[in-house]
Amino acid sequence: MYRISIARNQPPTRAQQGDYLDALRLRQVTSWVHQSRAKVLEDFSALINDFSTEHSAHLEGIPALGECRQAIADFVEAAKGHLDPAGRLRFRLKQAHCTFALQALDEVTRAAQASLASNCFTAAEALSRIILEQAVNFIYILNDEGVGRLRSLIKHYVEDSKRRANNWAKSSAQLADERGVDGAQKKLEYLDLIRRQNDGWYKTTPGWPEARRRFAETGYEHQYHLLFASASDSVHSLAEDIFNRITVENYPPGFKSTALSTIRAEKASFATYLVINAFLFYGHAALLFAKEIGDAQAFGRISEVVDRLGAMVNEHDDLSYEMLQSLEKATPTT
Repeated sequence: MYRISIARNQPPTRAQQGDYLDALRLRQVTSWVHQSRAKVLEDFSALINDFSTEHSAHLEGIPALGECRQAIADFVEAAKGHLDPAGRLRFRLKQAHCTFALQALDEVTRAAQASLASNCFTAAEALSRIILEQAVNFIYILNDEGVGRLRSLIKHYVEDSKRRANNWAKSSAQLADERGVDGAQKKLEYLDLIRRQNDGWYKTTPGWPEARRRFAETGYEHQYHLLFASASDSVHSLAEDIFNRITVENYPPGFKSTALSTIRAEKASFATYLVINAFLFYGHAALLFAKEIGDAQAFGRISEVVDRLGAMVNEHDDLSYEMLQSLEKATPTT
């Protein structure tokens, strides 16, 4: 705002009067704009607070989520003593795979639940991605009538380990690290031994498919894009979280704390959403296992748990959609 300078004891000229009126109008318009913008920001802040409150409420469902996980885990634990009463898992390879894979799923689902309960949302997101892939791998292998897919997994382990061991050997040689070279060579010798011992099936076994194909062949290609790929950033770069935090620095000072609370609430909500879906996949894996070993009673119990988890996912989707629609309509443009 510029200031009108009028000499003392002298009446203002007509030009000076005009300048003064223009300045007064400018001050009034500026004041109105500031008040209008403040009102918009106030209304938007209120909506953002509602957004935060609604999404933070997802954490209240953690106990129910834990009950669902425990019901699945109880079945898995009980099934260990009689892995194959129906005779479907007649291959030792498959029985060994089921035993370990289900134990691993129990561990990571417990860890994901604990992460949510302790507000470690980045950890919960990363663990959810692990659960999703391990559950899909389990379903992918168990859906195979034979052991071809399991052999593909073993072949992938050998080939990928050889690639890494060769890189280890090269890097150690460049650094003149004799212990590193020796360790890498021993690893390569061990992997070559595995290949020779399994030469009968090794050459004719196809490679292990990429994640998207495994999701697609088990009927979950949409979930690959919606869940698995979305959680990739939580495992690798954390770029989205960092971008959101940097963006807040450009907000008006009075709005910054509200924005930070919103980001935290949204992250908690997304982590909860991923964990619910991950537990749903755990349930699908357990359902298939119950079917394969012929445990109809367990199949019925797990089906109820899966339905409960599915309802949680739908509730979350509906709430998120409604809130995003409200935010889109109320986004300030001044």
